[in-house]
Amino acid sequence: MSSWKGGESAYRVEGMPHKTKIARKPEGVGAEMKALCDGNSGILLRLDIMEGKQRQASKEFHGEFGEGTAVTLRLTKDYFGTNRTVHADSAFSSVKTAEALQKRGLHFMGIVKTAHKEFPKEYLGDWAAGRVTGQVPGRGDHILLESQVDDGC
Repeated sequence: MSSWKGGESAYRVEGMPHKTKIARKPEGVGAEMKALCDGNSGILLRLDIMEGKQRQASKEFHGEFGEGTAVTLRLTKDYFGTNRTVHADSAFSSVKTAEALQKRGLHFMGIVKTAHKEFPKEYLGDWAAGRVTGQVPGRGDHILLESQVDDGC
């Protein structure tokens, strides 16, 4: 989130495409942007500016995947097939995102919340029934689930 609201500059052409208000952010009004950065160098590689519901819905990948996965795919599309790993926070993390990236030759690492669609419900049922072996997480704890594609090899 940037506090820039457009219109302040004498050199602007049209201002910003959409002003967003997010109360939980320290600078809660301005331009909302999603970014892709290189973890080693810290260099900004790609930026996706949020443009309002209708314009976002017309962007690439939105029709097939919805907003969260679509943003991640747009940001990483130059790296499809490179076998790199994408790290993301929970706002971008979902099973759908991980699968979409995997199909495009990227790996994914992120925190998928248990209330998220497609979280392994069998695991939650086993956990609730006391059938989980090893460390049993308490409320607010995190657990690492690893998944691999079985390609028959």
